[in-house]
Amino acid sequence: MNSRTPCDRRLTSLFNTNHGDVKGTEKNVLTDTWKMIFFSILLKHASLVIFAQGAGSSCHYKNGCNASNDVCSVPHPVCVTDWIGEYCQMHNIARGKPASQSSTWTYATTTFDAGKAVDGDVNTDFSHGSCSHTTEPNNGNASWHVFLGGTFLISRITIYLRGNSIGNNQAMEVLISGNTCRKLPVTDIRDSPYHLITNPVTLSCMEPTEGDNVTISMAGPYLALCEVQVFGKKKESCHCSNGCLNFPNTSCSTSSSGPVCKSPWFGGLCQMENIAFQKTARQSSTYNDGGSYCAAHAVDGNTDTDFSHRSCSHTNAADGGTASWQVLLDDHQMFNISRIRLYLRSDDQVNRKNMTVLVNGGLCNSASGTLDGTLGYGTSPFDITCADVMKGNSVTITMNGPFLALCEVQILVCSDGWFGSDCNKQCQCLNPSEVCDKGTGYCRSGCAAGKHGPGCQEVCSDGWFGSDCDKQCQCQNTSEVCDKETGNCSSGCAARKQGPACQQGTSTEYKGVASDVRFIVVCCVMAVLFVCLAVTTTLVVRLKQEVAKSKAERDEQYATLDTRGQFPVYDVIAEANLYSNDVQRGCSDDENTNTHVKKRDEQS
Repeated sequence: MNSRTPCDRRLTSLFNTNHGDVKGTEKNVLTDTWKMIFFSILLKHASLVIFAQGAGSSCHYKNGCNASNDVCSVPHPVCVTDWIGEYCQMHNIARGKPASQSSTWTYATTTFDAGKAVDGDVNTDFSHGSCSHTTEPNNGNASWHVFLGGTFLISRITIYLRGNSIGNNQAMEVLISGNTCRKLPVTDIRDSPYHLITNPVTLSCMEPTEGDNVTISMAGPYLALCEVQVFGKKKESCHCSNGCLNFPNTSCSTSSSGPVCKSPWFGGLCQMENIAFQKTARQSSTYNDGGSYCAAHAVDGNTDTDFSHRSCSHTNAADGGTASWQVLLDDHQMFNISRIRLYLRSDDQVNRKNMTVLVNGGLCNSASGTLDGTLGYGTSPFDITCADVMKGNSVTITMNGPFLALCEVQILVCSDGWFGSDCNKQCQCLNPSEVCDKGTGYCRSGCAAGKHGPGCQEVCSDGWFGSDCDKQCQCQNTSEVCDKETGNCSSGCAARKQGPACQQGTSTEYKGVASDVRFIVVCCVMAVLFVCLAVTTTLVVRLKQEVAKSKAERDEQYATLDTRGQFPVYDVIAEANLYSNDVQRGCSDDENTNTHVKKRDEQS
């Protein structure tokens, strides 16, 4: 191994092909001379996209991948258009793609159409004329859309907003193929009508989301976007370097010319991804000796542990103390992290002591007492497994000592469609495009046909089939076990059953069921009528009894004079002659009046 960059080594390999046994002849020497001349020119005038700065990925440095552009260069190499990142590894897939919006504002002769937000111009000065702009009638909600021309796994979106008229910005929502990626309340966009919190706004979905279009909607009429960058890549299920003949049932075949898996993938089925590869890294201090041993060397894809080859990071805390190294995996997205692999400097065991691994500040595992100088030279790489799956977007390694040397740090997570601590279990979701939880295997859509239980890994019990094993077999042969995915019976369907899964009733069964239903309905109606008749009859009888009782009570209270002998009270009244009739028949009113006055005077 030498100190040349990966680009140098790949370019050289192009000219090391065996062209026969004439090697060493004068003709071959002349040919080799021309090759070396061409090789020197190619290095000096490298094209915009050549080979990998990190193993396995294309180079997108603006000045090519020559020796001066190594991982420790400061400032970092400038990327070609539409590529960003520490290694220019993130591609903007939205530029120049078809775009539309809910309405379009026109001012004078300038039309602020949707395409201006994907023209590659990130200038946020609205007067420059490179922004899209809506104008919704009746202060309605505005929206903007870009169509990517294919299905991509989208990891990040950057939005450049208009630099003035900031008060027009309201709460926004970003959707990928109609599914919410992120909601941005207005407080995440601006802290006043005159000041944006940040511009551009960079966001990630909670997990990489698959889709073929991106929509930005706003709760207001004036949506102005100066540029929208969508970073993603084509989704791949197979990462074997030689392709996949029977994926995922057969392991990747060994390649004679290179590794089994494409970089940065690992595992028998290349189902584990190293998410630390070419991500932003830093350390507490940097050792320099004829060159910089910066933090980025530990995530450059080179697992060489020979320190003299200058492919390791190294701290240099001259005053002792604690050394640390950190990799930032993403600005927003969180990952399920449980497995970390360390490639340590092979010629220095003394400075391997008391390492601690943290995920977003939480303890994953401590290497104290393990990396203590007793392992020998053959113990690298060293695998660390967290006690539990941890969610985070950064990993920090600390050591109680001044010299922390890391030749490579790999953070391994499951590829989409796999889960578990070793990523050795396949998702079994009812919706085949769903990515199950990479820690537990949980599927929001439910388990695939023939599966149930935690992580949908258990096969249906005999006699049951379908998603979550919720349907019962209906076979003619009652001892037959139907197909646990489809419910198909080789012996045919049971009586009164039909259809591919023997779950549908036959016409005879339906007629019988219909007759039974009609009979039950008639019986129910008759029962209801009988109950109503009984209740009505009871109420009528009781009403008659109440009327008779009331009449008897009135007769007792208003007895006539003819019945006075039956009641002593009438006798008393009669003897007292309190209410005699003073009006004499046949007399005039004056006579009656005089008689009444006379009787009153006599009594006086």
